[in-house]
Amino acid sequence: MTGIPLTLQIADVGPELVHLIGPKAANLGELMRLGCRVPSGFIVATPAYEAHAKAWGLQPLIDHLLGTIKRTGAGVFEEESLDTASAEIRNLFVGKHMHPELAAQIRDSLKTVNASLFAVRSSGTAEDLPNLSFAGAHESYLNVKASECCQRVVDCWASLYTSRAIYYRDINHVSSFGMGIAGIVQEMIVGEFSGVILTSDPEKPKYLFVEAVAGFGDALVSGGATPSSYLFRKVNGKISTKEEVEGVALSDIALRQLFDGGMSIEEHFGCGQDIEFTIRRDSVFFLQTRPITASS
Repeated sequence: MTGIPLTLQIADVGPELVHLIGPKAANLGELMRLGCRVPSGFIVATPAYEAHAKAWGLQPLIDHLLGTIKRTGAGVFEEESLDTASAEIRNLFVGKHMHPELAAQIRDSLKTVNASLFAVRSSGTAEDLPNLSFAGAHESYLNVKASECCQRVVDCWASLYTSRAIYYRDINHVSSFGMGIAGIVQEMIVGEFSGVILTSDPEKPKYLFVEAVAGFGDALVSGGATPSSYLFRKVNGKISTKEEVEGVALSDIALRQLFDGGMSIEEHFGCGQDIEFTIRRDSVFFLQTRPITASS
């Protein structure tokens, strides 16, 4: 291993460590410092991934497989070739157990989080940049037991090479060679509602837009559920338009937290934000924030 701490508490990270933890993780630290309610947890920094890849001799094999991806006449990756390389790269991680020293650091860090279940998410170093969003390109795992966290971190590392992630990096002129990825391990918050805030509605920049569904937010991202929606006037925080579906009616308390939190986050980062949240018993937990891009 590297001989340096490979796990960092979310409360201790920020933009100065973005090269070690990725923008998604760095933004969580910023949200905590801003006073937002963020699920407690820690980061498994990118040197852990690099040490793992080196210990198992993975990087030369990964680089070779990346080099086998063919291009179409239009210059983009050929789908079948891309999917084959992606599957073979991710298969390299199967059965490659984490170094005992890192596993011990993760187990020690888990003891600092008062939770029985965890959410394990990826934080790529090229993810959630001001002009580039990798939303959904890397894997996340919910309801993870403590005994499963190490394996799920490895699974997050492998998701650096999903077909979607490789393709998206390529069309945006970001090389997949030598790419880094961190893992985020947090208390699993099981909320009654989840959703997104767009602090500057793309079509109405003077408004803040909220969408929410029952349960986990993946139903909203996948389009599997029709959300309730709320359009706030940014000048005074009043709701201009409200469309609620059956079973998804956010309380005034939660709506006020969403508006105030969204405005504070936008002001802090200095640009429109795409924010994910969950609500448990009228308490809003902010799960991540990224700059609004064309792909948001």
